[in-house]
Amino acid sequence: MKNTRIEWTDMVWDVIEGCLKSCPYCYVRRIRKNMTPRFFSNRLNEPEKIKMPKKIFVVNKGDMWGDWVPDEWIKSILEIIKKCSWHTFQLLTKNPIKMLDFNLTANTWAGASVTRQEDCYRIDIIRSTKNPSIRYISFEPILEFIDPDLSGIDWVIIGAETEKNSYTPKNRELSQKFAKPLLTKVVSLGIPLFIKENLKWPIKFQEFPENKRTC
Repeated sequence: MKNTRIEWTDMVWDVIEGCLKSCPYCYVRRIRKNMTPRFFSNRLNEPEKIKMPKKIFVVNKGDMWGDWVPDEWIKSILEIIKKCSWHTFQLLTKNPIKMLDFNLTANTWAGASVTRQEDCYRIDIIRSTKNPSIRYISFEPILEFIDPDLSGIDWVIIGAETEKNSYTPKNRELSQKFAKPLLTKVVSLGIPLFIKENLKWPIKFQEFPENKRTC
């Protein structure tokens, strides 16, 4: 585990690395050629060693819920998450349907990535996940105008597509144009909003949801 520049978390836990999707905006593919998924069992117990409560983003350099990920890997990770009840584990995927096969715990936040309107079916799936304390959506990178149904969603992240090895938007004006109606909707609904620095939005929104965990 290590600290990270990702603004909405404290640490990343890359117990799995690699992904079989080929998203053109993927920053991980910019820095490594081999994206074959790998499971690092030697990293499994890392959260247990950190006694101060942290927000931990699980699998930053891959997708824990990809169709290619064996259930055994997922079960091993979820066992550690359950054991480390003092931490908050942030799960994020482009394939939330697989989350429905597992019971999550109260110290998890279940999220899906949505970049286009056609991805909004993932929001419906996140609403059906079992037992997370927070359900959230990451609109990063936002690639077009999106008008989602956000009922039952506790937190929204919005970010831009960036230049290679940079936090600068590829097209700041276009990214902000896509983001404006969405962030206006989020604010009107009273949903906590976190705007990534890479969007270069003139007003700072870096809100977190109130944790609804019951244990």
